[in-house]
Amino acid sequence: MADQIMAADKARLKSPLGQLNNSDMQAVEDAIRVHLGLAK
Repeated sequence: MADQIMAADKARLKSPLGQLNNSDMQAVEDAIRVHLGLAK
């Protein structure tokens, strides 16, 4: 659902919800690159 990506100001967040491990974060970054048509 990369078409629903939006920015959020960190000041509006009340507390951390969790943390992604390195492989999950890489998967998120790869999906964003594909959606935006950026080279890896």
